[in-house]
Amino acid sequence: GSPLLTDLAYTSSQLVSDPTTPKARSSLYDVWKTKYPSSTNKPTFGSLGSRSDYAAFYQFAGVPSLDGRYEFQSMNVKMQPLYHTVHDTFYLMKTFNDPNFEIHLAMARIGARMLLSTADQPLLPFSVKYYAIALRRSLRLFVKHYKAQLETKNITLSYLQQAVEKFQVAAKNFEKQKAGVKDSTEFAKQRIINDQLMKLEQVFIYPYGLPERPHIRHLIFAPMTNNAYGSAIFPGITDVLKDIEETNNWDEVKKQVSIVTHSILAASRFLAPIRIV
Repeated sequence: GSPLLTDLAYTSSQLVSDPTTPKARSSLYDVWKTKYPSSTNKPTFGSLGSRSDYAAFYQFAGVPSLDGRYEFQSMNVKMQPLYHTVHDTFYLMKTFNDPNFEIHLAMARIGARMLLSTADQPLLPFSVKYYAIALRRSLRLFVKHYKAQLETKNITLSYLQQAVEKFQVAAKNFEKQKAGVKDSTEFAKQRIINDQLMKLEQVFIYPYGLPERPHIRHLIFAPMTNNAYGSAIFPGITDVLKDIEETNNWDEVKKQVSIVTHSILAASRFLAPIRIV
């Protein structure tokens, strides 16, 4: 999902029991963390590809989105093997997959928890700190895979790295500012923070779209060109690099690096405090 919604997903999943472990009364969060652990001692929170109907909202319009699903890991299969076939029917679900619809109910409950959290709190339960973490992790992976290749063409990633560092500082300062107005009675200050949280994702939307993919406009997370379900990091750059041996279009690579760098700098400025006159 969108990194903005990481905290919301974690908190909501802690409040819903996992139906497959009734005796232990484990939460969905506990099971999630066990099945998909991360180095931060929290569940792995993945980025979005284009698996479902959220794709247009997230990758075209910049609306924070989340894809929630319950996976099993028996017989080395995560999703039921008849998914997206004519045999994927109500009978199959009722007879084999979820006879009492307990898993369906658990997923509905976690969705309801998220909706209640966003409706009942004066500040949206979004967190830009996880966006900073996601950007830092994405940059680290990108540098690992592509830095040496780019340096052979005198293409530097130093400005992109500086932009990500500036976003880390901006996100940290924004979280402090958000905490300062959490219990405030000044509605205008809370409204400004909420607007920044809601619209941050749109700063990463490039109006002209990715190279040869104008319908996909998110500069940080987008589907892979060879795997629509998977997610690519800095997709504008990786799209061009994928065919670079055939195109030799290094000018376009430089352009895409500049576009991503500018968008991250713009996001840092977007999170700056707004003074009420």
